[in-house]
Amino acid sequence: MMIGSYATPHAFRTALEARLRNLSLEQGTDLQRLRRQVAFERLLARLFREQDARSAELTSMPWLLKGGYALELRLPDRSRSTVDLDFSVPNPAGFPSLTGDDETLSATQAVYESLQRSVDHEMGDGFQFVIRRPKVEQTGAPQGGFRCSVEARLAGRVFASFHLDIGLGDPVLTVPEWIEGSHLLDFADIPPARIALYPLSQHFAEKIAAYTFPWQGRENTRVKDLVDLVLLIDSGLLEPTALKRALAATFASRPAQRIPANLPSPPLSWQGPFQQMAEELLLPVVDLDAAYVLVEEYWQRHGLGGS
Repeated sequence: MMIGSYATPHAFRTALEARLRNLSLEQGTDLQRLRRQVAFERLLARLFREQDARSAELTSMPWLLKGGYALELRLPDRSRSTVDLDFSVPNPAGFPSLTGDDETLSATQAVYESLQRSVDHEMGDGFQFVIRRPKVEQTGAPQGGFRCSVEARLAGRVFASFHLDIGLGDPVLTVPEWIEGSHLLDFADIPPARIALYPLSQHFAEKIAAYTFPWQGRENTRVKDLVDLVLLIDSGLLEPTALKRALAATFASRPAQRIPANLPSPPLSWQGPFQQMAEELLLPVVDLDAAYVLVEEYWQRHGLGGS
């Protein structure tokens, strides 16, 4: 079986692993991060293979990539490394085979079955994906969500393992941004994936919702949300009018929260972890208080707060 320009899956894997080791040494990039990147994008190539990059119909987009890897694709030299893939399924009712009495469980099953069918498609790259049964989880998405573990296999052996986190029913206000994945497999004549991304304005809005979530009985530990907010603001890619619409839609889907007039200060315990991540990502600020001031000033300057 030919894999790109290689005669067998084993020959392709041998060449791929040698190339990734060399890249890791040349770039100083963690080898496991490169392996995950290849596995992520081969799965993404399958999920988005039938979607039309020119489509303006949101209802035609069953999957949108969101979360850490979407940010990594947009800002490849600055974002945090991620070990999972996050997806939004805006219209879970549009998937076939909704069965059972519990609507959430039924939607979960239907989306899982569609996911399984998509990743089983042969793409000529030698990869196979084993997706375990989903575990329903309470997520920030309006209709809940689920997590499932994934095993990416190549030439009969595990190449990488990771999780998929899938949220159901997120409001999506604009057409997705399409982006091309990495060119790590160019050497084998395997084209990069084309990937539809969740709107950046809604990524920001969901980070605000997570950062301001009123945890009961415990401290908020999501340091990464403040890191990502600073990163998004510093990127220069945000548009305030779109942010206002995204914030309104995101908080409307979360009845327990309201858009705050002022953002709360982060816990003091975040200083060490924040500084470490900020230095790794070359953020414009590495001090926790300075990061809060940067985000709060942006919030007030553009009138993003609620009344």
